[in-house]
Amino acid sequence: MAHVMVTFGQAQAFRPGLRVVGVVPSIVGGRTHHRDEVLEDLEKRWPGLVLPVLPRRVVFEDAAASGEPIVTFAPRSVAAAVRAVAEEVLARAPAR
Repeated sequence: MAHVMVTFGQAQAFRPGLRVVGVVPSIVGGRTHHRDEVLEDLEKRWPGLVLPVLPRRVVFEDAAASGEPIVTFAPRSVAAAVRAVAEEVLARAPAR
């Protein structure tokens, strides 16, 4: 979490108007006590900003290795989760 905040601070130095519209939990394994604690901590730190979880799946690495987006590489896999996160980010982003 500390690394995320440092990175965000560095990005804000270059773009002062930058703001967080959401936090995407990714590389999340199955339901475990630790997973639930991490998600709870995220919600405490950024209330209302935690977006849908992107589950850990090898298909993400396979899509990246092929140079293809997950939604075209494996549209019936977790692509629906990726699409849900993208739609949520777009809905929260300020209009240009």
